Amino acid sequence: MAKDIGRVSDYCSIVINILLKMLKDGNIPRLAVFPFFVLKFRHSKTSRSAHAGRIPVYMEYFAVQVWTGHEDDFSRNLLAVSHFGLDVYVPKRVLVIRKRGKIRREERPLFSGYIFIGADTDRLDLEKRWTIKTTKYFIRILPDNADARPIGQRDRHILAHFMSFGKAADTSKVLFDENDRISVLEGPLKGLEGMIVKVDRRKQRAKVRLDMCQDAFLVDLAFEVIERPAKGSDNTDEPS
Repeated sequence: MAKDIGRVSDYCSIVINILLKMLKDGNIPRLAVFPFFVLKFRHSKTSRSAHAGRIPVYMEYFAVQVWTGHEDDFSRNLLAVSHFGLDVYVPKRVLVIRKRGKIRREERPLFSGYIFIGADTDRLDLEKRWTIKTTKYFIRILPDNADARPIGQRDRHILAHFMSFGKAADTSKVLFDENDRISVLEGPLKGLEGMIVKVDRRKQRAKVRLDMCQDAFLVDLAFEVIERPAKGSDNTDEPS
């Protein structure tokens, strides 16, 4: 229980840091539209001591491209070799997999081939860049290795949206109207309706286009259909 509470506290802290940064820059997000997620890897001693006794005013986030399918491996390798505090995040989503009559829930990276590193400055010093670049499965730091810069406002909006949902972006609740148009009630799809490019009602997935990290991602997000009550039906109990 204490560990779960600590994780929730970490996620809240991340979102607050992003919002404070946007407030500082004069860009306040619409929380109703961008209400977000991350799996956080933390170097247990160094990272905690780096933040002990203080709360950073804001945090910058650097995007790092890694081998697709090795996002978690890169994160673990990086934290194993770094002797300074690094916050490494692998945003994830939950998909419901139905196969041969069996159903299982599976977590997958939200942005395949990318992880995010949190820092309290807008520059990574030479030692940190060298450690990141020499870690197995590394490809590049965005926008390029010679000029690593934090992600911009648009990317920060998207990252913050999914961070607000905790460890992983889980299933959304949706309705379909009489014209078969989707309406999102709650969950990660809320606020992203304009980015939906395809809906698969059988698999209960919506394909969303996310422009992030100088690239476009087509990401499947799970949903659960909430049936509308039939017209004229009365769900209230009759008095006996």
